[in-house]
Amino acid sequence: MTIWHMRQEVLFVSVGLGLVILASHETPAHAQLEQSPIDIRSENKVDSLPSLNFTYSDDTELAIINTGSPDEFGTIEAVVEDGAGILEFESEEFELKQFHFHSPSENTLDGQAFPGELHLVHESDDGDLLVVARWIEEGKFNVLLDPIFSNLPPQETSTKIPINNFELSSLLPNDLSSYQFTGSLTTPPFTEGVKWVVLNETLELSQGQLDNFQTLFPNGNARDVQSLNSRIVQTDIVASSAVPEPASTLSLIALGVIAAGGTLKKQTA
Repeated sequence: MTIWHMRQEVLFVSVGLGLVILASHETPAHAQLEQSPIDIRSENKVDSLPSLNFTYSDDTELAIINTGSPDEFGTIEAVVEDGAGILEFESEEFELKQFHFHSPSENTLDGQAFPGELHLVHESDDGDLLVVARWIEEGKFNVLLDPIFSNLPPQETSTKIPINNFELSSLLPNDLSSYQFTGSLTTPPFTEGVKWVVLNETLELSQGQLDNFQTLFPNGNARDVQSLNSRIVQTDIVASSAVPEPASTLSLIALGVIAAGGTLKKQTA
């Protein structure tokens, strides 16, 4: 049985991390050992990971909804047109059902949170879930995402804001190197057995665009980081070695470390 195997029997799931679970058989979140989000360490094991083969439309329709601001488990969600986004992963096909945002980021890197995080929620025909996450940082104005961030629904409502001609492929970076691990939903009931792929290349939004979102969630909408326990996070990102600063090198010389034949230990970031 693969480590990605769903351990929960879910009778009905409306896909996504803003899921509506009508019935499920699972243990409470505090008794589970593979919860999300996690703190990712940059020194994680470098490995050859399964390839990510995305087929995302350059012209699709979205329906934007507010699932419950300012609640921490609410978000702004974009429901995706059927068949508009496909991901092939480990010989299995996953369809993009929706994407949504968190601020601050839920997954952290070396203990540090980013201003935001994008979650692309996919589901297979068998009901397996795969979330592709991408950290968001403050940067230049994002023209392609502005139709969303300039039309954020101000409160929870059943009304959907339509967006036409959206370029789904704009959500993906050129570099698909990533961190991969098993985890859970980050909203109740925190169902485990979810495949997580956290892309290394960040997505930029302007401060104004971030402000528009954060105004709806003044206390944030990110779940606390959960314990890694015995899980292994794999990555195909090569960690860089720490290089001493010039001043540090001079200090070492002054102390006679190099002259004495002392060996500087190589460190990984």
